[in-house]
Amino acid sequence: WTRDGRLCFRYDGDDFHGFMMASNILEVPPQPLPSLPDHVSPQRGWTEIFPETPWPKQRVVVVMVWSAWSAHSPNGLQQLDVFREFVERNHWDVGVLTAVDPSTTSRDADRLRAESGSHVQTIPLARERFRLTEGQNQIPVLLLFKDGKLVDRRLGAQSFQAIQDWLKHVPDAH
Repeated sequence: WTRDGRLCFRYDGDDFHGFMMASNILEVPPQPLPSLPDHVSPQRGWTEIFPETPWPKQRVVVVMVWSAWSAHSPNGLQQLDVFREFVERNHWDVGVLTAVDPSTTSRDADRLRAESGSHVQTIPLARERFRLTEGQNQIPVLLLFKDGKLVDRRLGAQSFQAIQDWLKHVPDAH
């Protein structure tokens, strides 16, 4: 926020990449924006969020939803990759995947993956199902699935140790 009440932010779209300034954004628009239902069912599962992707062979799966607009995504990707390597070395029965916020361009996603050195497989996340991740205001978000059901989530980038500690308490993960 600037002293005169304007908001300065970075915008990355197909048509423009750079900084923008907006004035009078807190004023009520002549026609209110359409509201989305606030309630997200706690009983959602893999097939509701990622129907394009078959359920992995593991009983436990962690998916990190991230975006190029989040300053925390590069660190989150690096830490998730460290966790993926740990899972593979220690033969934990855990799938480790990522999904990209649908507003992120493929070019930006590829750049960020390359810069962070991430080798975690990415699965598609459709725009209309993004809200089911509950990550609209906090990216990255880690989703924990067991036997196809969403059982927990963590908002924000998590360290390798935090992810490992989180999954130590999940039966059938290791």
